[in-house]
Amino acid sequence: MAVLANRVAVSTATTGTGTVTLGSALTDAFLTFAEGGVSDADEVTYLITEGDDFEFGRGTYTASGTTLSRDTVLDSKIGGTAGTTKMTLAGAAEVRIAAAAEDIATTAAALPFVAAGDIAATDVQAAIEELDTEKEPADATILKDADIGDTVQAHSAVLDATTASFLTADETKLDGIEAGADVTDASNVAAAGAHMSGGTDVPIADGGTGSSTAAAAFTALKQAATTTATGVVEKSTSAENIAGTEADKFPDVPGVKEMIDTHAGGGEFTRAAAQATTSGTEFDFTGIPAGVSEIVVSFQGVSLSGTDSFLIQLGDAGGLEATGYESGSFNAASTVTSTSGFIIFEASATDWLSGVMTFYRQEANKWRASHGAFMGGINRAIAGGGTKELSAELTQLRLTRTGTDTFDAGEVNIMYR
Repeated sequence: MAVLANRVAVSTATTGTGTVTLGSALTDAFLTFAEGGVSDADEVTYLITEGDDFEFGRGTYTASGTTLSRDTVLDSKIGGTAGTTKMTLAGAAEVRIAAAAEDIATTAAALPFVAAGDIAATDVQAAIEELDTEKEPADATILKDADIGDTVQAHSAVLDATTASFLTADETKLDGIEAGADVTDASNVAAAGAHMSGGTDVPIADGGTGSSTAAAAFTALKQAATTTATGVVEKSTSAENIAGTEADKFPDVPGVKEMIDTHAGGGEFTRAAAQATTSGTEFDFTGIPAGVSEIVVSFQGVSLSGTDSFLIQLGDAGGLEATGYESGSFNAASTVTSTSGFIIFEASATDWLSGVMTFYRQEANKWRASHGAFMGGINRAIAGGGTKELSAELTQLRLTRTGTDTFDAGEVNIMYR
């Protein structure tokens, strides 16, 4: 399986269709292959873009000389034609580490499992099925392989042995039970050396749990998931699956998928309903669920009536927040900054924006953003980023502007995971 790495994006001056010599990180907001933890000879899934063309495939990273081979092209689109052809690079391409669908395990059968104790499985699904299978005792073949005729003939001897093993103390206990005894009478039960509901709790050593309730009995019987002996293991909760720190409990199949979605790429995106930006002054996206760690805002031909810049503000259950941002946006000629939201540069009423701004949860309620887009009208690429810490869990997002302009063209949407 290809090696995955976060936020790796570099430039390359390579031309042609051969091995790529990797340059420096695109900006300080990105990592080089080495900074991202990629080791020599690692196979990665790469994405090369230049102009409107792209090449998506697998290659091998070489630390010496910092090169990337282009071994297998999974998809490409060159001059508007889709296929699996290599791009002929012109010396101004960008190289990123990406993830193909097959790089991410989505079933328990695709997750490796280290065999331990009585469990010989090599994947999680097989391990679960093996745990669900009742194992036959080691001496279960005694009766199965016995000769039936010999067993019948030995019946008398078995009865004799049973009688001999019946102790005098046991006879004494039975003598203490009155004729026609009521088995619900605690005194009769005690006289026989037995136990009943409401009486003494049976300790584990005597075949019970020493508990008076079902919940307490389960606690007494359960064991850690790392224990090799056969027994009862408690199922982990959704919160424990996401935290990934509970070593003494075992997840079910949905729990395994939940862990994958959280820790191996976030799962599939949920896409909101797109909103037309042909009029109005602000556009809200609400109902973003707790636990989301990545949000992508996409713009298609979005325009304002004047020279204001675009602004995205985040919010929690307490409302949208309009202070405490550190953000900036620039093109080849100008730079704009804002503390009121994540800003995206615009020059004039004739300009329009197409591109994306991506938000990543850094930790707890701290969010960082980066954007890259094309500004039509002035025909320039713009980029930028920023950071913001909310007071609580993010639940909503707003697209607005820095001044009093109105929106007059385009469409905006978000997706999250």
